[in-house]
Amino acid sequence: MSRLLRYFEPGQYCFLTGITAQRRPLLTGNADLLAQAVIRARAGLSFRFTAWVIMPNHFHAILHAPDGNVSDIVHRIKLSFSLKYARRHKTAGKVWQRRFWDHIVRDDDDMLKHVDYIHYNPVRHGYVMSPGAWRLSTFRRYCRRGIYGVDWGAEEPDWGETSFGE
Repeated sequence: MSRLLRYFEPGQYCFLTGITAQRRPLLTGNADLLAQAVIRARAGLSFRFTAWVIMPNHFHAILHAPDGNVSDIVHRIKLSFSLKYARRHKTAGKVWQRRFWDHIVRDDDDMLKHVDYIHYNPVRHGYVMSPGAWRLSTFRRYCRRGIYGVDWGAEEPDWGETSFGE
């Protein structure tokens, strides 16, 4: 298989989608392991998530990497989660799809579309009726900061022609 070359500039914001192997629904029941994997990756790499959502078989996030090492960050998170998941469930095998979707956030409008998409994702997939009912996202944090009203997401936002890697 060819090696996928990704180009990231230090300090860029990047929208990411990571999907489990065979789209198995194993993330929401193991969200604590994903959080631990992120914490572990932060120990060696500089990054922060601006927004995120954990779904049963995938996650979306907007990542800010001052050093531009997005591929290394995602690799460490996925590897750490896989090891923790295998240990907890006494299993072996592939946990993640080999690659991940990425999109460099181009401007403020692009950022808003991707943040909205992240927070609306549980509604879009039919898991909840409103974004605030999904506990595994940054939606409530955005409400506390006054970025969203608690009734945001009553209607699906218009994202235009934007692709989100699902």
